[in-house]
Amino acid sequence: MGKKSKAPKYSGGTVVVNGRTVATANKKGNNIVTEYNMSDAEKNIFDSIQKGMNTGLSNLFEISDTERKQWDNQLKALARQGIENINSIYTPMENNLKNDIASRFGNLDNSVFL
Repeated sequence: MGKKSKAPKYSGGTVVVNGRTVATANKKGNNIVTEYNMSDAEKNIFDSIQKGMNTGLSNLFEISDTERKQWDNQLKALARQGIENINSIYTPMENNLKNDIASRFGNLDNSVFL
């Protein structure tokens, strides 16, 4: 049988950019953990974006009572306008049909078609 070889020990590592260590990798238990080291400027930008997102997203789904009433009024106005449009189209057609039936087949009250 052959020899059993062992994996070399993990020694970790670093990433250096322009003389600044931007990332490190270490072994913690059986895991290899890589950490990114932000500069102070990057940290400030990250924190301000996080704060802005938290503020913006918390207000995203909130609807005030005034807004809710405005939306309800707009929906009611649209429904009323739709009903008026339907009535303005179909009421004359219905009246023309009734008059046509009455003129062809007699009085509207005793017509067999109605």
